[in-house]
Amino acid sequence: METIMKNFERFAHLMENGAAVINPYLNFETVCRVLKESPSDLNDLLLEELGYSGDEIIASYRGE
Repeated sequence: METIMKNFERFAHLMENGAAVINPYLNFETVCRVLKESPSDLNDLLLEELGYSGDEIIASYRGE
C-alpha cells in the first residue's frame, strides 16, 4: 500500500507542476507507465480519495 500512496503523491505532483498542460499527449495510461503503477489500482485510489478518475483529473487540469 505504501508504494501506491507514493505514486498517488507523485501523480498529484505531476499534475500540480503542469505536466498535463505542458504535454497535450499525456494520458493516464502513460502516467501510470512512468510511475510503474497499475492504471486500475491507481484509478481506484483516485476515485476513492478524490471522487475523480485519472482521466477526469488530467482533463480538468487541461481545462477540458
